[in-house]
Amino acid sequence: GTSRSLNDEAVAEIYRIKKEYPRMNATQIHERLVQESFIPATVSVDSVQRFIRHNDLKAARDPNLRDRKAYEEDAFGKIWQADTCYLPYITENGHSRRVYCIMIIDDHSRLLVGGGLFYNDNAYNFQKVLKNAIAAYGIPDKL
Repeated sequence: GTSRSLNDEAVAEIYRIKKEYPRMNATQIHERLVQESFIPATVSVDSVQRFIRHNDLKAARDPNLRDRKAYEEDAFGKIWQADTCYLPYITENGHSRRVYCIMIIDDHSRLLVGGGLFYNDNAYNFQKVLKNAIAAYGIPDKL
């Protein structure tokens, strides 16, 4: 029931690291343990991963930890992000045409506030999507 490759000092350091940095993954912990000479470089990352898994040290199991998204705002409507996706060509009346999907998403809630399918990826079509989004959800602080 104990790890043969991780000594008591390394185990104590893993517990300390996971308490101080709960989002640090096993690969990063392994690198730190090797750099600080708690374990030799010959000890595999799998050993650290297995130890963390068997001792319920994974951050995802902590109900008090909130999922953190990069650059996430703290409220709805602070930032909207827009992008265009190129969809496959469709054939209509014998003509093959590219279809574009223009979408606007709220940064905080990840709600799709606007979107549409168009034959042209241009400012006019984006403005139509933006106008509909603003009509439905109000003006965002940033776009």
